[in-house]
Amino acid sequence: MSARFAALDVTAALGVDPTSLPDPGAVFERVTLDSRRTAADDLFVAIRGERHDGNAFLAAAVREGATGAVGEDRRFEARGEIAFWPVEDGRGALQRLAHYHRRRLSTTVVGVTGSNGKTTTKELIAAVLAQAFRTVRTEGNLNNQIGVPLTLLSIDVHDRWAVVEMGMNRPGEIAPLAAISEPSIGVLTNVAASHLEGVGSIEAVLEEKLALARALGPGDLLVYCGDQAILREAVKTLRCRTLSYGLEAENDLVPDSWSLDEEGRGAFVLEGRTYRLRLAGRHNVVNALAAVAVGREAGLSPGRIAVGLAEPDTLPMRMQLERWGEVVALVDCYNANPESVLSAAATLTSLGGARRRIAVLGEMLELGERSEALHQEVGRGLSGSVDLVVIVGEGAAPIADGAESAGLESRLFADRGGAIAWLSDHVEPGDALLFKASRGAALETVVGAVRAACLDAAANGAAARGSTSGRGR
Repeated sequence: MSARFAALDVTAALGVDPTSLPDPGAVFERVTLDSRRTAADDLFVAIRGERHDGNAFLAAAVREGATGAVGEDRRFEARGEIAFWPVEDGRGALQRLAHYHRRRLSTTVVGVTGSNGKTTTKELIAAVLAQAFRTVRTEGNLNNQIGVPLTLLSIDVHDRWAVVEMGMNRPGEIAPLAAISEPSIGVLTNVAASHLEGVGSIEAVLEEKLALARALGPGDLLVYCGDQAILREAVKTLRCRTLSYGLEAENDLVPDSWSLDEEGRGAFVLEGRTYRLRLAGRHNVVNALAAVAVGREAGLSPGRIAVGLAEPDTLPMRMQLERWGEVVALVDCYNANPESVLSAAATLTSLGGARRRIAVLGEMLELGERSEALHQEVGRGLSGSVDLVVIVGEGAAPIADGAESAGLESRLFADRGGAIAWLSDHVEPGDALLFKASRGAALETVVGAVRAACLDAAANGAAARGSTSGRGR
């Protein structure tokens, strides 16, 4: 992390006086949360989580070299030998430190949120900005109440831009993240039926995502996907500037044309210039338009924007295109909601030369009381995109009901082992597969086993062909 704090800075950020301060001139080189990775002159912040309580490791952090700590007011070994600030909530303290650091910086912050595509859009925007500016971004998808402040604390005084991803599971989580980040540009990728278990309805999801937009001032800019009517209507009440992007003609930023190649990778033409992506899917063409909008706002030339868009490759378990001999697979097992499943299935249709298109689907989690209906809706929506639906797990069983009602063939397996055995025996050369589920469904274990079976079959086939060729000589 790049944030350095003097002891006086910590006191100012937290609004709490230290109970011990052996060295009033102490400077902490970085903020850390993990006692195992603490080093000399670190400031350790103890956070109580669902599984672990960082306060139990205050003494361990001191042994590893921490010279300052923030945590609950409790006894621990060597407490009086270091600077210590008592707080009731370590998570809130971390956020206050991050906000204090943010206000010391002249860095322009881009906040990115939405139901789908946040991480990929963040990567595209950062790649574009990095063509001209020193840019920092959220690592991976560390986009929650802890991840966002850690990202802010990683910003160096020399970083010109920061792209900060913001996620949520429950109401009230985006607003504090936007408040501590103080973005000048907000990007809202879309609103979909996700996290309904914690939020309740798509209207509530919209309200939560709009918290980022409402944190923007009159001169700031919200870049949003205008292909969604619900967003087009919602932004009318905002005080900030707005710019819509998408594939529909009424958007402010819309390509002249767009296409997917035989491997599903996107390209589009905008004002006569062609932009090419290494990413697959129609949805990534849309995500790239958000990055174009931010790049233009930053004053970048079309050429630099095009170079930046061409850099990001597929993230792990997010629309990864793999070839297993003569089998093509789209692996997208990181998360799932109804909109993203149907979008991924549509991408499957763009893969050229497929003999059969097979969707291997697991449960979409956190959909609340509408879970069964939404799974059925997905099954019906797959008609026209796939030839066969393979369902893994009882939680995803309603997808099969919906698929069959739409005339699609389906196979339902109660566990991953059954799905692995069937797919390993029945996937054939020329098939194109989509693997899609929420992370908790652990569908990647099915991917690994089926990948191995397909590669073994391809190797055995090649060996058999080579042996036959040898006998003919």
